[in-house]
Amino acid sequence: MNTILNVKGKTKNNIKSRLDLADICDRAYLEVQPDGKYIFLPYGLQGDKKKEFFDWIRDDVKFTDGYASNLRNCIDYGEGKFTGMKSHDCRIVMHRLLPFAFAHLLDPDVYQAIA
Repeated sequence: MNTILNVKGKTKNNIKSRLDLADICDRAYLEVQPDGKYIFLPYGLQGDKKKEFFDWIRDDVKFTDGYASNLRNCIDYGEGKFTGMKSHDCRIVMHRLLPFAFAHLLDPDVYQAIA
């Protein structure tokens, strides 16, 4: 989930992995640019889309008693990540919520490749 939410320090999408791309594959658009910047991958949620995802969970997502914890208490808006989730709650988010969120938040081509 940290890769999807682009949590700093918790994703493998960093400068070192982008530098390795030059040796491993032939996708120049994914490599680090001469100015040190690189493009964000299309499956990650950035800025407004991440906020929209968290707002949707906070306002609209409800589960029956005992199925999952109250996910709105696990959202950390300041850092843009989930905190204090049990492993079952992570599974619920990945298997039950992300497919619906991706259908709305990601480009159709990216969603179809993931789903």
